Amino acid sequence: MNPDAEVRLPDAEVRLLEVARRLFAEKGFDGTGVAEIAREAGVAKSLFFHYFRTKEAVLQRIYQDFFRDSEAVQSQSFPVQHDAPAQDSEAFTRVMLAFLRRNELVLRILMRENMGNTGSPSVFGVFQGSYETWKSWYAERGFPPLAEPDGHIFVFFFTLLPCLSYILFDESFAQHFGLDKAQLETRFVAFLSYTTRTLAQKLLTK
Repeated sequence: MNPDAEVRLPDAEVRLLEVARRLFAEKGFDGTGVAEIAREAGVAKSLFFHYFRTKEAVLQRIYQDFFRDSEAVQSQSFPVQHDAPAQDSEAFTRVMLAFLRRNELVLRILMRENMGNTGSPSVFGVFQGSYETWKSWYAERGFPPLAEPDGHIFVFFFTLLPCLSYILFDESFAQHFGLDKAQLETRFVAFLSYTTRTLAQKLLTK
């Protein structure tokens, strides 16, 4: 037996997740029904409930997959450049931006479902599950320990959220201000890398 077959998701489950991501991004969590997800995925409604207990469980799974994959990106084996922290931070930021761009539908769900009072599962519980990986990434690069609650504030609002916002708005921003997209990304990466290094080194000590 092919060992990969043991971890490969069933086709129906994959289709359900793909359709749910698209519909949640386009119509919102509350505006999307289980029957619609099943119909567009080409499966019976009963099969939806074979894989997911509720619609909320689908969204939670989307969040979990997203943060799990982000952890894998953080642990990529490009070498730590202790003698060139700026280049190291910028290289990581570019890797993260590429990952987020591949997951733009999930970003739209995250922004849409967490900007108001909705009935959808909170992203923060899932973010908490990946937080230790973020801390480890900074620790490996010699940053001071992230004391709480500063660590959560720093990682979410000053590392993750700026990247999410950039992916969602870079194209329209560049078009509105007549900027070259490559130049915009170069400047964004430099600004974010400098900001995170400065905050971590000067403000997040115990």
